[in-house]
Amino acid sequence: MRIFSFSLVSWMGPESPFFFVWFLNTIDAILLTWCSILKRDKAYALLNAFWIAVGIIGILRAGDFIH
Repeated sequence: MRIFSFSLVSWMGPESPFFFVWFLNTIDAILLTWCSILKRDKAYALLNAFWIAVGIIGILRAGDFIH
């Protein structure tokens, strides 16, 4: 999922749908966090929880909720 979204940004440049890209990456991080919790992999769960936080900030910035 992340390869697709970053490829989209690479191809489209400034015309990229940044909100969609951040949303897709955050959903991916949520899914990976859930899987790592099920497998009891604390380090990978923490890493992906960090990316969820980054994704939420990206979504808020792409949606012009924060500047």
